[in-house]
Amino acid sequence: DGLVAHNMEALRARGVRRLLTTCPSCLHAWRSAYPQGEFQVLHAVEYLAQLAGAGRIPWAEADPLTVTFHDPCDLGRKEGVYDAPRQVLAAMPGVELREMSDHGPAAMCCGGGGNLESVDVELSRAIADMRLAQAQATGTQAIVTACQQCQRTLAMAARRGRVRLRVWDLSQLVWQRMARPGGGER
Repeated sequence: DGLVAHNMEALRARGVRRLLTTCPSCLHAWRSAYPQGEFQVLHAVEYLAQLAGAGRIPWAEADPLTVTFHDPCDLGRKEGVYDAPRQVLAAMPGVELREMSDHGPAAMCCGGGGNLESVDVELSRAIADMRLAQAQATGTQAIVTACQQCQRTLAMAARRGRVRLRVWDLSQLVWQRMARPGGGER
C-alpha cells in the first residue's frame, strides 16, 4: 500500500492525465492494484490504435510485409486487449496479418511468462518452440508482439532453432513504417 500511495502521489504531483506502458504486466498491475479514475492507463498498442484510427500516424511507403501477431498473456487474457494491435497492423500500408492457429483468447503463451525460464528452462524452451512453429506455419516474414518478454523469448527460440523469422515489438514496426519529415532515413 505504501508503494501504491507513493506512486499515486508522484503522478498527481506531475499532473499526469494518461499513463502509457509498453509492458502488459505493468498495465495489469496499474489497472488492478491502483485506484482508478484519476488518470487513464493504456498499453502503448491501445494508444497507437487510437492514433492510427484518427489518421495521426504518418505512414511511409514500404515494401510488402507479412506478419503474424503473438498475443501476450497479460495483455490479452488479463486485460482483454486483442483488437488494438490488429487495428494498428491493419492501418499499416503493405502489411498483411496472417493469424496463427491459436490466437486471440486461445493464444498460447510464448514460454517466458511468469519467469518460467528461471524455474524450468526446458519447459520454457519447449513452449517457445511450439509457438514458433505456429508462427512458421503462417508463412510470414515476422512475428509481432506487444511484450518485451514475449519478444525476447520468441527471438531466442528463433535464434536457437536457426529460424529466419524476425521478431518485433509492435512499436518497433510502427517506427520502421512511419514517414519521416523530409524523407530522412529511419
